[in-house]
Amino acid sequence: MHFSSIMVIRCGDDNYSPNCSLAKCFQDILSREMATIHFLPGGGFGASLEFLKSECRKLWQGRIEKAKVLGIKKVLLIDHMPCGAYEIEFGKITQEEEKELHLENIEAARQFFKENSGLEFIAYLQIGEDKYEKIC
Repeated sequence: MHFSSIMVIRCGDDNYSPNCSLAKCFQDILSREMATIHFLPGGGFGASLEFLKSECRKLWQGRIEKAKVLGIKKVLLIDHMPCGAYEIEFGKITQEEEKELHLENIEAARQFFKENSGLEFIAYLQIGEDKYEKIC
């Protein structure tokens, strides 16, 4: 079996820690993409939210350069909902509104990587503890 060199961007939520509620689904996504984590750069909360802010975009340009040095060819962004960072950023929102915001922000991140990296971009939205959908 061939494993990919991949940069993973996900929320800093503690529930991604091993044996916590989001970890199993996260591992399923990694397996589906046949990925071992070669580069998991520090990230904030609300993974795709970082690509809305110009100061974070500059930070990501540096991370992209480091990833390329490590031979990374793909970016895997995983957003999850419900996400506390989205409530902090946007206030009280419905599940439908949150999903629409995730999709918009994932598209902004996809566009950022297309314009700035040349890396293949893959994104998932994890819904709850055990469901996810591939966005792109």
